[in-house]
Amino acid sequence: MHDLLQEMGRDIVRQECSGEPGRRSRLWNFEYINHVLTKNTGTGAVECIKFYFLTCMVVTFNNFGKESSF
Repeated sequence: MHDLLQEMGRDIVRQECSGEPGRRSRLWNFEYINHVLTKNTGTGAVECIKFYFLTCMVVTFNNFGKESSF
C-alpha cells in the first residue's frame, strides 16, 4: 500500500509542471535534479530535493559563478 501512495504522490507532483522539473515542488529523480541544478532552472516552487546515492560520485554545479562540489 505504501508504494501505491508514494507513486500516486509522485504522479501529482509530475502534473504540477510536466515540462520543467524546476517548477515542481519536489525532486527525487537524479535526471530532474541534475537538470535543475546544472541549467539553473529552479524556482521558488521547489520545496524538497531527495536523492539516495547508491555509489560514490562527485557532482559539480556552477552556483552563481562559483564552482561547488558535493
